[in-house]
Amino acid sequence: MVTNLRQKLMMRFFILFIVVIVLAMVFAPWLDAHKINHLVVISANALLLVFTGGNMLLQVKALANPNPNVFVRSVMGGTFVKLVLLVIALAIYLFAAGANRSIYAICVAAGLYIAYTAIEVKGLLELNKQNNGSN
Repeated sequence: MVTNLRQKLMMRFFILFIVVIVLAMVFAPWLDAHKINHLVVISANALLLVFTGGNMLLQVKALANPNPNVFVRSVMGGTFVKLVLLVIALAIYLFAAGANRSIYAICVAAGLYIAYTAIEVKGLLELNKQNNGSN
């Protein structure tokens, strides 16, 4: 049953990923006209999928530990590490893009970070509840 819930959680990430990619491609002219670089949005979405997927795998491993504090530390630490990695990616983008940077695309990416993190934490809490029974 836990495996089905894990697959369902990963499916949520892929659905969000595909929806954002499709919307960014369909509305690319509109986004570019409003100074939102659609390629930055797509890149941020891909980074978020990779970081969140890797983070989730580590947290599922921590869920197997009998000490509940390990899971809580893993969720909080993983979210922090993901945020730090994204800030590093942001700094690299700002340095590389120079005057051509898209601040609005960065705001969209920040919103995507919140969406991915909310889906991740909600799913991991469901996994935790399933793993521990209905305590």
